[in-house]
Amino acid sequence: MKMLKMISALLIALVVNNSMAQSSVDDKTEVFFEKIADNVYVTTNNSGANVTMLVAEQSILLIDTGSRRAGTAESLYAGIRSISDKKIQYVINTHYHFDHSGGNQFFANLGATIIGQKYIKYSPSLHHITFNKKMTLNFAGEEVNIYHTPGHTLDSSIVHLVNNNILLMGDSFSTEMITYEGAGGKNGYDKLMKKVLSLTNDNSTIVPGHGVVSNIRDLIKSHKTRDIYRKRLGVLYAQGWSMESIFQDKTTKALISDFTKFYGHRLIPDMIEANFVKKASLPLNWLAQFSGRYLGADGLFTQITLIDGKLQMRRAGSFVIELKPLSKNRFDLVGFPFVQEEQVSFTFSKNKQVDKMLLQIPNRFVLNSWIVEGESKKIL
Repeated sequence: MKMLKMISALLIALVVNNSMAQSSVDDKTEVFFEKIADNVYVTTNNSGANVTMLVAEQSILLIDTGSRRAGTAESLYAGIRSISDKKIQYVINTHYHFDHSGGNQFFANLGATIIGQKYIKYSPSLHHITFNKKMTLNFAGEEVNIYHTPGHTLDSSIVHLVNNNILLMGDSFSTEMITYEGAGGKNGYDKLMKKVLSLTNDNSTIVPGHGVVSNIRDLIKSHKTRDIYRKRLGVLYAQGWSMESIFQDKTTKALISDFTKFYGHRLIPDMIEANFVKKASLPLNWLAQFSGRYLGADGLFTQITLIDGKLQMRRAGSFVIELKPLSKNRFDLVGFPFVQEEQVSFTFSKNKQVDKMLLQIPNRFVLNSWIVEGESKKIL
């Protein structure tokens, strides 16, 4: 973990100048949609993530709503109106990040129902309906299946337009960059690819979260590149290379030269943290004692929950994060992109019961700005 600190100053400088996770796009004043099927349109030139539109006889379904930057939802709406004047009935979010859900409030105000995986409720993104593992809609004669595929975020999902043979990937795939891969690291992305391959064929259209409309061969190539890149990071990390040295290494950069946006200075520590930082092995009964509600100095409660053998720290309407054990009472927070060294430690009372937790966040980013540092008292 000491090596992860070596780029803290660099990260802080970058965070100040970049308030959107995974977007880093220029503002657009005019949005254009490309027709990719009889009733399916995609825009890749709006501010924020790609947005897909399924047009029915009576209404419209959107997948994602782009950035929350001022005026961008209005620009997206104008682009939609250049195609259809139908009511926007549904919005499906591939995940909560603000370059994908930034227009939720705007379209909800127009009467749209916002759908997201259940973990979206632990984010500030507006939503109305949530699902767990899968949700199916019948819209415009199209079977729309939404699958929970945690990886990039805990709530990440892919959307399958079955009849049109179109798969919308959110930030689980990008043709512009190697995207942040979340707390699950390689394991999460391998499960994702297994699911994708079960749903697609050589004729499938793949819509990335950022970048150009693609096919399954493009996605497989990107996945293999990610694997090779991740493996090299692990080798260099094991050899004791600093993060900055890895970032500057020409051989490492060459592995992802096909991607026009290189986030290595921020991505490298995240990938190493998720995949190669040693995890303490703790029994379930030890982890279970940390579960409960903790009251912070801000007067708000934070919940610690044990799910599928892993601890989560979460607060409705704010955040959800996985806790990776580093020792018996100290945990790393994994799941926020581009920031490292967030940790939580627990203290015990004289009767050896969990008493308090202390949260430290040395680097601030838009996606962890709601978490209040400091000490919280266990209540339950």
